[in-house]
Amino acid sequence: MQLKHIRRDETTIGEILLLMPYLNLNPPYQREGGIWNLPKRQLFIDSLINGFDVPKFYFRRINRDQEVLQDDGGMKSQYVRYEVVDGKQRLQAIQDFFENRFPLSQDIQVYGSEDDLKGLKAEELERQFPDLYYALKRYALDIVLLDGLTEELTDNFFTRLNEGVPLNAQEKRNAINCKVRELVKAAASKNDPNSQSEFISRCLRDKARYKNNEIYVKCFALCEQQRDGKIKDTKKKTLDALYERNKNKSSSSIDRDALTDEDALNIDKQVRETLDLLAGVFNEEDPLLYSIGNVSVFFYAALIRNDLWGNRHGNIRRLLSKFESERKSRFRDTDEASLSGAEEDLYRAFVTYNKYVQSTNDGTAICFRSNMINYWLEHDGSLNGWRQETWAESRSEE
Repeated sequence: MQLKHIRRDETTIGEILLLMPYLNLNPPYQREGGIWNLPKRQLFIDSLINGFDVPKFYFRRINRDQEVLQDDGGMKSQYVRYEVVDGKQRLQAIQDFFENRFPLSQDIQVYGSEDDLKGLKAEELERQFPDLYYALKRYALDIVLLDGLTEELTDNFFTRLNEGVPLNAQEKRNAINCKVRELVKAAASKNDPNSQSEFISRCLRDKARYKNNEIYVKCFALCEQQRDGKIKDTKKKTLDALYERNKNKSSSSIDRDALTDEDALNIDKQVRETLDLLAGVFNEEDPLLYSIGNVSVFFYAALIRNDLWGNRHGNIRRLLSKFESERKSRFRDTDEASLSGAEEDLYRAFVTYNKYVQSTNDGTAICFRSNMINYWLEHDGSLNGWRQETWAESRSEE
């Protein structure tokens, strides 16, 4: 990276507020918003009022041919000029404070002053302490402008920049510029309900950073592995490799491990079709979907038996609820020594299932659980005739 691509500047908070409509706070590599809680936002504004130094902000200038029209909420649209590489949470805190969305802390203290600012919102600060209010708007922020960097270099810059504040696994994957990233983000985006999978929307966790993206990419990985004839796992290493294989792909590549954009689009289509089946089964905020491990199992079960899952939505939901109750009660209440024959086989099947519940990303566990659930559904809530050996035989034929 050459230094000529980097410029440093000082921009006042007042100028930043005017610039906000031209900033893209959500480039593909960015973290999701809403991570900062109220005390942290208040502490940041406290630091600004006291004139403390705050970390630099990093913007990437967008070339004119890359500019996109951004709607700021229905009032007007602006062409985005810059991407926010780092500083999103701080910018949102500044904007939210000046739009009176939260007050100053009850513990705020202005050093060298007797002014009582406790609990004031911006409009109250302007009215009661105008000197402090306008001094805050004149606070100069350090801006580092990345000019002319490619998307790949910007992705790399973002990842390195955040090494001191660890990114979770999916956030790191989201900094890899590839088609899979684009497809995952579209399917899991909370900001675009038209592209988002309805089923994924029922699994969203607002406070879990990129958990919705992780749900989708695990489904994507299972679909690709099923096409290849063997379910390996949905562990971090496998998901990371999926992004890298697509990033380094070539449509004419002789590398059998490469994942072309065309392949990714075909897999995405199949994933969405399967998720559409599941959307007809589960309810809003469905307790059966609280575990991401359950989501992977239900997805794979529907993927391999879409004929079974696509016809009896209401009945399937009822049978799945019954299955969960059965396995928990049998595991908790059964005296193993008193069992024999079919009852013992059934008990052991549930014991194995419960053991595999702890291995949410293991391929064997996902396959066992999915096949057992499908058997239960196909036999209308019964496991009569189910044998672990039967599952093992069907597994060996895959």
